[in-house]
Amino acid sequence: MTMLMDSEQKTYELAYLLRPSIPETEVLDHVSLMTRAIEERKGSIMYSQEPRGRMLTYPVKKERRAYFGWIDFRLSSDEIGHVAKDIKNAHYLLRHLIVEQETGKKATRAMAASQGRGDGRRMRPLLREREKPEEKL
Repeated sequence: MTMLMDSEQKTYELAYLLRPSIPETEVLDHVSLMTRAIEERKGSIMYSQEPRGRMLTYPVKKERRAYFGWIDFRLSSDEIGHVAKDIKNAHYLLRHLIVEQETGKKATRAMAASQGRGDGRRMRPLLREREKPEEKL
């Protein structure tokens, strides 16, 4: 049974913006709430980038600054919807995006960063309908 669950697990990345009103000393506490939501659904954290304060290119929910970070994790495809719902309701998030990493790509952002180069992997949006291209008349 364990082998079956492992075969159904996929690799995902959660990118997020935390509210700038969070005191810097509490930022990691909020990250641990997100990692706990993943682990409660039997997911495993592969890498977590500590959030850093950033100026935003455009306002998000009227904020010009935010803490940006990401988490790479493995999780059963059956459970990703539950994790997305848990994270969506978090009051401390300005915005987040969960993407599924393509299979067959061995380089993760963490490995690529440690080697000092871009990772070059392609990601696709999760839980979002694909847009159909408009027909040309």
